[in-house]
Amino acid sequence: MEERRVRSVPEHRPWRAGRRGERGPAHRLSNRLQGPAGRGRGHERRGAHVGRAHRPPQRGAGGARGLPPPPAVRARHRGTARRPSHHPRRQRRLLRQRLDAVERVHGPGYAGWRGAADGPAQAPAPQALRAHSTMWLRTTLKAIVTVGTVFGLFLGYLAWRLHLAEQAFLARPTVPGRMLAISVETGLSKSSRYWYVKPRYAYEVDGRSYLGETLSNVSQREFLSVHSQPSAELTAYLARYPVGATVKVHYAPGAPERSVLEVSTGDARVFMWVAGALGLSAVLSACGLLFLFVRSRRLADGLDL
Repeated sequence: MEERRVRSVPEHRPWRAGRRGERGPAHRLSNRLQGPAGRGRGHERRGAHVGRAHRPPQRGAGGARGLPPPPAVRARHRGTARRPSHHPRRQRRLLRQRLDAVERVHGPGYAGWRGAADGPAQAPAPQALRAHSTMWLRTTLKAIVTVGTVFGLFLGYLAWRLHLAEQAFLARPTVPGRMLAISVETGLSKSSRYWYVKPRYAYEVDGRSYLGETLSNVSQREFLSVHSQPSAELTAYLARYPVGATVKVHYAPGAPERSVLEVSTGDARVFMWVAGALGLSAVLSACGLLFLFVRSRRLADGLDL
């Protein structure tokens, strides 16, 4: 009875036989695991899982089916990953996804998963961890590129239109006129009231007399919700254009009744500076994205999986 029990050890307990260095069904593993992907602490678990799948049924001395592994071995094998794919691109993609998920929980540079059952054989280099920890930077740069491109083009187009309008006003012919009256009054828009300067001047074009009431090509308004009284900038127009003074009037050649006293040229320059700043930020962000993309590709190609 003693001798029969000793002979049945390799037959009934193949995992014991594998630990003692004997050849048994537990070592009938696939050749695909005999590479870099099958090394490390997780190699024994994956190897036991695949070996259990390929293990033929064992029979004891009495013809009965072999005993199942003990609970400790089953608990160790429970939850092991399937046989990993050995395609290089798939392995790099799975590693990047795993690193992103781990770093979102533990922070960048975390390497506590080294040798896990479902992880790679070895932890990647610190350069790879730094490459995967720049996800927030890539997202920020993409947002800057999108916003800078859209708003930069829009503001650039608006600045171009304003510049053309200013040049058209500056190119209008001028005639001398006489100031009849000027005052600061309140106006009403759809939802608010505002202060504005209302001039009244007379001028002649080709022997015909005209009356004008437009101060500038840009609206000079101050809302009452902000200014309870007209500011010094508006009241300064009263001293600049006194009643009875001679003024220079810009009028449209095709419509002499349309005229202004002043031509403002500052708005187009402001929009141009803002559009240029947005465009420059978009270009710099695009260069940063290109640099991060090339760097991540090189790091991914250099991973030893």
